[in-house]
Amino acid sequence: MKLGIALGAGGAKGFAHIGILKTLHKAGIDFDIVTGTSIGALIGGVYAGGDIKRFEEAIKKINSRDIFFLLSPTWPKYGFFSGKRLLKKLKEFIHVENIEELNKRFGAVCVDLNSSEAVTITTGNIFQAIRASISIPVIFTPITVDGRVLVDGGVLDPVPVKAAYLLGSDFTVAVDLIGQREETDSIYNNLVSNVYIPNILDMVYRISITTQRYMIKSTLKENHPDVLIRPDLSSIKFFDFHRAEQAIKIGEEAAKEALPDIESKLKAKANPTQPGV
Repeated sequence: MKLGIALGAGGAKGFAHIGILKTLHKAGIDFDIVTGTSIGALIGGVYAGGDIKRFEEAIKKINSRDIFFLLSPTWPKYGFFSGKRLLKKLKEFIHVENIEELNKRFGAVCVDLNSSEAVTITTGNIFQAIRASISIPVIFTPITVDGRVLVDGGVLDPVPVKAAYLLGSDFTVAVDLIGQREETDSIYNNLVSNVYIPNILDMVYRISITTQRYMIKSTLKENHPDVLIRPDLSSIKFFDFHRAEQAIKIGEEAAKEALPDIESKLKAKANPTQPGV
């Protein structure tokens, strides 16, 4: 039986994915198939092809200015950040260049701006795939892959359960980071002090979150995961990257709470009751 996990979008909240994956691994649950949207694709890529323990140690030391530097500010013709330095940094933790080299099936979910459809990248350069999936409109510049202009998959598929099933998952755990409401403070309050960021980005973020919450309801209604994990991340803001340790701990607790349900359902699926028995 192939186990799959669908890691949802959510900015800095996505560090909770690390806590979830770590806790489930300790319980003997590892995944053959990993799909991710936005930060979920980034964490999923490290999990599928790299050293997530060393990645965890590194991000716990990161502060807001480090993040601002890694995002690589650019002239805002198509977006405020290029993410070039972030991708370079990721190469320290992901040990392959192409998705086909992974021991796990991996899919990074994006949206094709030309066709207005969700796209799951399952082959080719893993860093390009991650970069495409994290391309939040206006915040990041779009990226072109194989002639397609791609942006953040959270626009249409914030929790990529369908992608996990399409890659062959028989049992899917989904992680929704943004289904719950949160405080409405500026997303850039904690990004970097003394740096001017136009209010338009806050508006883009709030519109995006509203849309994503609607899409999550629709997605989960059409594609039921076997287990849905919803960490309470209401205290973690979108750009609270300096609070990675707290987000990871919240993820650990959420996974511990979900573990009995996962184990019970896995057992039931592996040993279905025979008719007439």
